Amino acid sequence: MRLMMSNLGGIFVSLTTASQWWAGTDDHLYLGVVGTVGGREFALNVEGFNDFEEGTVVTYSIDPGAAVFGGRVPETAPGALAEMTICQPNVTHLYLRKQGDRTFTGDDARRLSSAFVYLIASGSPTRVFKSTGPATLGNEYGLQLWLAEIGHSGSYLNARIPIEGGADCESDD
Repeated sequence: MRLMMSNLGGIFVSLTTASQWWAGTDDHLYLGVVGTVGGREFALNVEGFNDFEEGTVVTYSIDPGAAVFGGRVPETAPGALAEMTICQPNVTHLYLRKQGDRTFTGDDARRLSSAFVYLIASGSPTRVFKSTGPATLGNEYGLQLWLAEIGHSGSYLNARIPIEGGADCESDD
């Protein structure tokens, strides 16, 4: 039996690209959601739209739970959360990953000023994750940026992973 109340029902992403002339990229960017009950990556790519131009704020909505926020819908997003259980209360980490290439330097680096991600589940409080400062993603800088969870006051949360007990979402598939 799948308990749907805490399953992730929507993801809203807001990315601010820095204003330097080189800050944008044409490379793909992915959002990773990791927890004690699975996880996956989501491609943040909208067909026919220059997602990551310097000095812009771009928002994305993945699945219906995030539609209330608006935002662009990535190509692969429709139905992505319905395909698997991602238990929102059991999410431990979020990250952004830029597509790399096979060079050591000179790839199409991306400079982010800030990133915010909202995890939405029916029956559970919305969880908010954010970048801890500006970051450049590229082969010579590193391709991942891990996000920190923040509370309602805006301060970072020091979450601990429980070592025992059941998950808030279950499936006997």
